[in-house]
Amino acid sequence: SERLLVSGKKDREDLSWKSAIQKIDRAKMFNPLSADVRAELGSLYQTLYHVSAKSNYLKLAEREYKDALRLDSYNSARYLQLGEFFFTERKSPGKAASYYRKASTLDPYNPIPHVRLSNIYSLLGEFDKARKEESEGNRLNSLWNRIMKP
Repeated sequence: SERLLVSGKKDREDLSWKSAIQKIDRAKMFNPLSADVRAELGSLYQTLYHVSAKSNYLKLAEREYKDALRLDSYNSARYLQLGEFFFTERKSPGKAASYYRKASTLDPYNPIPHVRLSNIYSLLGEFDKARKEESEGNRLNSLWNRIMKP
């Protein structure tokens, strides 16, 4: 399963779409409980939507992302991924915000969900909430920068 996933990712990088789908789909068949495989397949379908503009790829991407979340519901990255998907692809800032809020609950030291929420609240005209989230994102980012300094 892992070899198929790695090989499928390589095919994706090489723009060998059909081969990438086949390999990652086979990895899913061998390991149906792998959230990583589901997320990778979702990402591939999302890319194919942009390349082909076929809406069925967007539906497939959403299904795979949601399956990844169902299989790995304590991983904040899954919520971030769905937040990005709903914000950029589905143009649904409210739904995206709910995923970002859950991501920030699961990973309270990650600045990314706060930055994304700040952007959404600004877009929605909720400027007090936007400033609060921006401030928290900046605080956490500063904390990370201090920790990661060599």
